[in-house]
Formats: sequence, C-alpha cells, structure tokens
Amino acid sequence: MTTATQGQMKTSPKSKPKKPTKASPKSDKSDSKKMGQKFEKKTDQKPKKLHSKTGAKKEAPEKKIKRKVSETSSEVPVKKIKKPEGLDALAQPATPLDKKKERQKQKALKAERQKKAKTEDLYALGVEAKKIWEKVRTDKCPMEEKVQLLPQLHALMKGQLSKLVYSHDTVRVVETLITTGDEAVRAMILEELKPELLKMVKTQYAGFLVNKMLKYGTKAQRKQIFQMFESHVAELAKHKFANQTLELYYNDFASTPERQGVLQEFCGPEFRKLKDPGVATVQALLTKHPEKAKFVKQHLHEVVNVLIAKGCYNLGLVHRVIYEYLTVCTPEQRTDLVNQLRDVCVHMVHTEYGKRLTVEAVKYGTTKDRKAIVKSFKGFVVKTCCEDMGYVGILAICDAVDDTKLVGKAILGEMIEAIDELVASGSGRKVLMYLVAARNTTYISKDVIDLLETDTETSKKDPAIRAAELRALISPALVKYVLTNMTELLKDNGKVVFLTCLLNYADGMAPCMSQLAEEAAKPFTSHDDDASLVEAKASHMMLKKLISRDKERYAQDPSQTQNLFSLMLLKAMDEDSWDSFLNCNRGCFLLVNMLETEIEEIREQVQTKMKTFKKTLQKQKTNGAEILRKKL
Repeated sequence: MTTATQGQMKTSPKSKPKKPTKASPKSDKSDSKKMGQKFEKKTDQKPKKLHSKTGAKKEAPEKKIKRKVSETSSEVPVKKIKKPEGLDALAQPATPLDKKKERQKQKALKAERQKKAKTEDLYALGVEAKKIWEKVRTDKCPMEEKVQLLPQLHALMKGQLSKLVYSHDTVRVVETLITTGDEAVRAMILEELKPELLKMVKTQYAGFLVNKMLKYGTKAQRKQIFQMFESHVAELAKHKFANQTLELYYNDFASTPERQGVLQEFCGPEFRKLKDPGVATVQALLTKHPEKAKFVKQHLHEVVNVLIAKGCYNLGLVHRVIYEYLTVCTPEQRTDLVNQLRDVCVHMVHTEYGKRLTVEAVKYGTTKDRKAIVKSFKGFVVKTCCEDMGYVGILAICDAVDDTKLVGKAILGEMIEAIDELVASGSGRKVLMYLVAARNTTYISKDVIDLLETDTETSKKDPAIRAAELRALISPALVKYVLTNMTELLKDNGKVVFLTCLLNYADGMAPCMSQLAEEAAKPFTSHDDDASLVEAKASHMMLKKLISRDKERYAQDPSQTQNLFSLMLLKAMDEDSWDSFLNCNRGCFLLVNMLETEIEEIREQVQTKMKTFKKTLQKQKTNGAEILRKKL
C-alpha cells in the first residue's frame, strides 16, 4: 500500500485504521515465508478501484475474510462455493410433489416393504383380497353384490387365514368377513383359527379379530373361544394385549359359573383344571377347603403383586381379584397393599370392585396413604363424581379423611368450580347431598352407607364434627347456586329432591327458602295444565318436608323463628293465595302440616286467617279440607 493512500485513509473521518493481526502461535517460519510470498504476488496485480470519497481501495468482503483467515491461522482457507449459472440452476430446492403424488409414492414404498416381508404368494394373495375388500367394506356397495363377493373373498383366503391375521392390513379383511358375513362363514373362520386363538390373543392386531369374534359370534362360538383360554387365565391377565380380550369376555359375555371359574384360576394351579362349582368368592373357597388356605393365600399374594407391578390395575377382573385377596389377607399384607394402591385408586374407582377397593384403601390407609389418595384425584374430581361407581370413592374420602382442610382444597375446590356440571348429573347431586346431609338414607342408599362404615382405629375425628366442617365449606357455593337457578331446579323432579335436601340441611339457606315461599304463594287454579308448586307432586312433597322440618329447626333454636319456612310461606300468601290453597286438596294438606308442627306462632296465624275463609273451607269436600276442619 502506497504512502499517499495511507495519508488519505488517515484524513478520512469514516475510515478506521486496521488493527495489527497477531500471528498464530502454531505457525512457524516456513508458513510466514509462504504467506509473505502470497502477499507479494497480490501486490503485483492490477491496482484496484479506489473508494469514491476516501480514495481507499475497495476489497470484496469474501476476499477480506480469506485474507484474515490466511493471516491469522495456518489452516486451509475455506473454498468459495460457485454460484449456479442460469435460471434452471437458480431453482435449487426441488419443487415438492403434490399430495396425491406423494401419497402414491408412499404407497409404492409400503407395498415394496410388505413384498419383502412376505413370501411372493402370500403377498399376492393379500393384494387380491384387499381389492375385493375395498368394494365390500363401503356403504355404496349394494347388498346383492356383497352377498356374492363375501363367499368369494372367504374362498380366496381359506387355508391361509392363520398367516394373514397377524398383519395389520390383511387382518382387517378377515374382520370384515366376521362383521358382515353370515353365521356359516364365521363358523368356518373360527374352526380354521381355533388352534391359533391363544397365540392370536397375545398380539395386537390378531387380538382385535378375536374381540370381533366374541362380539359377533353365537353363544356356542363364544364358549369355544373361552375353552381355549381355560387354564391360561392368570397368564393372560398379565399380558398387555390378551387381558383386554379377557376383560371383554368376563364383563360382557361370561355366565355366572364361568366367572366363578375365572376367579378360581387365580387361586392356584390346582383350580385351573378342576373348578369347584357354586363357589363365588375366595372366602367361600377357603371355608370349603380350609386345608388349602395357606397355599391359596400365598398364590394370591404373588399374583396380585405381579398384576400391580405390571400396571394391570385398570381392569375390572383384576379389581375383583385384588378385592378378593384383600378379604383374606393379614392386616400387615393389607397395609402393604394399600400402600401400593394409594396412587392408582383414581384408575380403579370406575368399576364395581374398583370402588370397593378405593373405599377399603381410604378406610384402612394411614394418614400418609389417605393424603396420597386425595392428591391422586387432582384434576379428576368432577369426572369421578359424575360416574355411576366413581362417586362412592369421593364419598369415602369425605367420610373418612380427618383433614377437612385438605379435602376442602383438593376435592371441594374442584367441585365448587364445576357445580353446574355436578347438578346436571345424578351421581354428582348425590355427592353434594352427602356433603350437606351426611349418612341420610333418604338421599343416599343404605348399601352405600353400609359400605362407607369407617374403622374407628384409623379415623380419630368425630363423624358429626367432620360432617359439619365439610357442610360449612360447601354451603356458601350451594346457596349462591340455588338463588341463581331456583326456576330451573323446580322444573325437574330429580333436581327438586336435590333442592329439598339443600334447603333442609345446608347452612344459610334462609334466603333460598324465602324465594321459594314467594314462588309457592302465587295464586293458581286447581287442575290447570301448568301446575303450581302446590299442585305438582314433586314440589308438593318438597313443601311438605320443608314445613315438617320446621319442628326440628324450632327445637334447635326457638329464638330463630325467622328461619322457619312455614312463617315465610304464611307471610308471602295474600287473599288470592289462601283461596287457591283452600280450593286445592294438596293446599289444604299443607295447612294441616303447618298445624302439626305444634309451633304456637304458626298455629295462631293459620287459625286467625281461617276465620276469614271459614265459608270457603266449608264448601270443600276434599279429604284435605275435612282433616283441616277437624284440626281447627
């Protein structure tokens, strides 16, 4: 670089002096000598164009980078990639195939893979069968054509079914023969595949075919299939594919003797071949064969541990086996079992014996076990409350767990957020009624109450105190809901029963009762199409129970007469309302119920008002009017 050029670079405000580059420590003298030669060659080249303002030489960025690399390191400089020339070369990324062509390409590759996996003859057979199957499986195919094609399809595959059922594509062809073919075709398919059934049920795609054979087969055909599983039940229950088929047969198709036989197979090898008819439970089996008690308990213990370890605890049959084991095991074994089940109760509670297991786990679990069970329901509380079986598990938690703060946060918290969904479900309403009325057999069946009987050794808190604490937690949300949805609740008979329970047992329901009293006091015409609350059967029963409950409310606190429903109703009734009540049989009975409360203030108001309507009452010939005249 010349001195003139350097001078220009110094005077230019925009140009910056270059920093001297340090030589790499790895470079030796020979490298520096070579680099010097390279620079000499470059200076001999033609002079480069100067910058328009500074007069400095312009250098291409890529050459600058190349020089920098060569100056600072002895590494080989990166070669420049030549740009493609021409318009065709500029379109470097290949244009993707459209969806149709891409699909065709994938099908071709798939067919090639299948051809390599199968023998030439079997592959060709599968291709030919699927061509017919594509016609048969559509709804557009006329029934006359299907009748002709199905025997043709079966004849094509006959003798090769045992080789075709293990592939995911050809097994669908056989499934179509089962679902749409006649009974003769199903019988021939079952006869050909009978030796393969035990193997088929342990594979994913062939297992689906066995399920279809159970669903569409006759009673005799199902029995033949089950006979192939006998003495292998305990083994199949542990298999991730086979247990699904076993569960389907046990729940949907097995007779009572067959179910008893299935259960006995878990009690040991001796009972796999020789079933004991008429024995329904393990406890009954041990009573009949006391000498085998030790052996049966030990075998059940091993089986149950394997089933839980393999994650098979979400099947109804497995729930039955575990529950039967729980009825005969020792207290130490029961404690260990509850410890294993405490995190998976949420997966079991949806079956009959699964809910029983959940109740037993809550009943006999330690404080730590119960806390784990409560936490396992996080995110599933509302769904479980709305299940026909699952709601009993939630009742067990509310009935036995002493830590009501934990229950209020983890269980009631989710329920309050979705209270509309719970009220819409019959099972959900039962949970809410249990929270306010506890073990009241009017709203909860006696069988459920008997199942929920807690063990006094594990539950320390008084049940009445626990129930009162839970009722206090849920009542504010229920009061708010009833005030907003009173009209909707009165339209459905099931919800009227629910409303009756809330009004009689929840805390702070006086505003709701006042609103109901105003609705019931509206004048009405007897036997009209839109029956009033007094005339309608369900709402009449609700009013009757609310009035009868006043006697208990008054006994608890005589000073709180403003909370008595009878006084609220009498206050809301005007002249037309009294006339409507007396002209209605059920209206007269409600006034009789008020007199029977034996509360002086209520009796005085009724008797005083009846002096005005004495003539109206004398005209009535209904049973309610006669009884009311006698009471007065």
